[in-house]
Amino acid sequence: AVASGPGWEHGDNAREPILLGQYIDSGLLTVVRPETDAELAGYVALARELDDGEAMALAVAQTRGWQVATDDRKAIRLAPEAGLSVRSTPAIVKWVGG
Repeated sequence: AVASGPGWEHGDNAREPILLGQYIDSGLLTVVRPETDAELAGYVALARELDDGEAMALAVAQTRGWQVATDDRKAIRLAPEAGLSVRSTPAIVKWVGG
């Protein structure tokens, strides 16, 4: 994963890697892959409108009954059409912080 945005250390829109290994190792994050034809079909359908990562996240969440965490505006707009609930970074930070 990579974070970017104005004001990062190395100038405007510089990209800084986010190392997720420790969170995966601790069990806080889990790497998942599509397991069914329905997940793959959902991915293909959503990939027409979204980037690959968001399309896969929504497809997997839809078939498994999961919520989605994303800040992608298009994914946030399309998620309810797929029957999905979305959490943004500010909502997660608020939830974690109290």
